[in-house]
Amino acid sequence: MSFVTIATFALIAQCGNPNALQITFSAPGGNQRTICDGDANDFNGTFGTPNGVIDFSTVTPGGAFTVRGQLRESVDTGTKRLILSLNPDDSLSYPGTFRNTSAAAGTFTVSVSSSTFGVVELTKLLLHYQGMAWDPTPGPLAIGSQSVTGMIGSSPLSVTGPAISDPNNGQMVPIGPYDASFPMARVSNVTRLTGTLLLPLGPGDQIQLPSSFDIEGEQVVPTGRLIVGMNSQRLAFTLGPGGGGEGLIIFDGGAGDLSPGGVVVVDNIIDFNTTVGGVFTATGHVIETVGLGSKSLTLREDPTNVFTGTFRNVSTVESSFTLDARSSFFPADCFGSQSLTYDGTASDPTSGTSAVRIPSHSVTTTSPYSIVVIGPSIDLPTGGTSSFGPLSNNASGLTNARFLAMTWNFRAGRGDQIQTPGTIQTTASPTSGCPADLPALSDIGMIAAVGVLLALFWLRGLTRSSSH
Repeated sequence: MSFVTIATFALIAQCGNPNALQITFSAPGGNQRTICDGDANDFNGTFGTPNGVIDFSTVTPGGAFTVRGQLRESVDTGTKRLILSLNPDDSLSYPGTFRNTSAAAGTFTVSVSSSTFGVVELTKLLLHYQGMAWDPTPGPLAIGSQSVTGMIGSSPLSVTGPAISDPNNGQMVPIGPYDASFPMARVSNVTRLTGTLLLPLGPGDQIQLPSSFDIEGEQVVPTGRLIVGMNSQRLAFTLGPGGGGEGLIIFDGGAGDLSPGGVVVVDNIIDFNTTVGGVFTATGHVIETVGLGSKSLTLREDPTNVFTGTFRNVSTVESSFTLDARSSFFPADCFGSQSLTYDGTASDPTSGTSAVRIPSHSVTTTSPYSIVVIGPSIDLPTGGTSSFGPLSNNASGLTNARFLAMTWNFRAGRGDQIQTPGTIQTTASPTSGCPADLPALSDIGMIAAVGVLLALFWLRGLTRSSSH
């Protein structure tokens, strides 16, 4: 809908949804008007459909406080923001305006609230305030000290703007910029951002926000990995959000292995159904072939489709995830080539038409060769499914190896998932002619033990589940 001027006696907006993005303007005497995202006085988007932006042009009852501008939010990503400023599409001369249009001085209030979001922890908390003061009438400019507060959960950030007096009303007077932050602090249990501007304005005076009033906090996203392997000479699998931190390790025959062999029995298979860090759910099947002849390592659904090969971001923000698979050790072998294949389907099982976003995903092998397969970027704004592959790559040349290893990295929007009804598989083909340059198999236990210690040091807060 177009951005239009609203008459003094326009309908007063009522928030049918108290959890929506909203802004309230209050004048002396208790006269106020509230506008909610998607209601009749929001001139951005479609009536009845919140879109994270409110364009407003209105007057409080009684005609004392005239306001025009834009409130917008960004709460779906890792950084939560609430911004009050001019409307960039407004063609009028003085957008982003908050003016006392009465004949008496008074304190006017602007209160803003983001829509609610899932409970999060925020850090790098910031408050920004910058504007201009002016009186477009012939009268003097007399604006008191402004009190500006941003609330992140129950934690306030505040700045104070200066008192401004110009008896001749000669020109616009800049305000700020003023910034407040406590970047090292963390605030838990945050579900929305709120803010308040107290503006003491003389008759005819106004404050304009050609810059902005901005509240911001960066979400603390749990991180981790799930590792399958890394325990002496057994098949292992690692899974979790990328970047280190909380993680989970499953070994063949260890805790978390739900294959028919289960705990204790080493059967070259790991079936799993787990959640890492409360943000990443994974269910699937890892199997190896490491006997005589070709060696392979495969991640997919299990043959009975109980463990469906589904890997989903169940956090409230777009996040990155990493899965590592490593075969058990086998006697040193000479390889002449290795292949890597990758296919799957991206979707969001949330009801309705939830967007599906997989901006990046790839699979890399690290033994015997270094091979990379990069998946296509997937963006389905109205939901649905997108299948890809099979994608493949290979490498060749003589090299020695004692195990196969591959890593799957992908980034997914909230609620989005990748399923592997096909496979992620690497296969290495033995040959002859390699130099005997690997340590004896008896040395591998020590090498693996050192690797485990390094992994535990790197994976802060790692939850390790294993069985020897």
